[in-house]
Amino acid sequence: MPGRRLLCLLTLLGLLLGACAPQAQLTPIPEKQALTVRVSPGGALIRSKLSACAAQLAGSELVIDEIPFSEVLPPVEDVTFYLGQKPTGDLFVSVPGAVRVVAIQNPQNPLPPLDQEALKKLLTERPADEASATGTPLPALIFFSLGGYHDLTAWAEDAFLGGKTLQAERRLALDAADLQAKVAGTPGSLALIAEPDLLPEYQSLRITGPDQKPLVWEVPLVAVSNAVPEGDAYQLLLCLQESWAD
Repeated sequence: MPGRRLLCLLTLLGLLLGACAPQAQLTPIPEKQALTVRVSPGGALIRSKLSACAAQLAGSELVIDEIPFSEVLPPVEDVTFYLGQKPTGDLFVSVPGAVRVVAIQNPQNPLPPLDQEALKKLLTERPADEASATGTPLPALIFFSLGGYHDLTAWAEDAFLGGKTLQAERRLALDAADLQAKVAGTPGSLALIAEPDLLPEYQSLRITGPDQKPLVWEVPLVAVSNAVPEGDAYQLLLCLQESWAD
């Protein structure tokens, strides 16, 4: 009996000491804040680079939204990325990289590989008989684009056509895939598209420079926001710039 009583006392003492011992504190894992950026339709290369940079963000979860097709220059509370000309106005503007752009045409067009000057003439000085650079009749020129501020037409007129107006019927497409499908189904059509968005079944139109080598067009990737990005938003821009430099 005394032994059993002693055992009970020791058990009770152990329980009391355990209750009085300090409890280990669990450190809460901080929740990541959403960092929203907006990207123009298509933009496969931009999206892939943004996703790669997302792993370097310490306290943010990257959310990539697509700019609605109908917007010209959307509100820029979030950092917004598009291909084309820099905007005007009181905005933060950065150019972290550039994307190669190619021309595509309808397979029925009688356009062989062109030099740069012949293409400029074709796009800005349509002859009365609608003859192409080879003298073969070309259907009325139709130029497809994605529309809005992510429309490469404005860039082409300024940087490639020397400020001249594109002489073509202009039609819009919803995204890069729709753009290519519309060009493939519309005789007489041409379009500019970011090379990473070019689907395997489509082939770009070969354009040569004065040295007869294939011409390379690079369009700036523009990032805009209402204020200078800070924290992870700044790190994201820095990562993008470094990834393009590699």
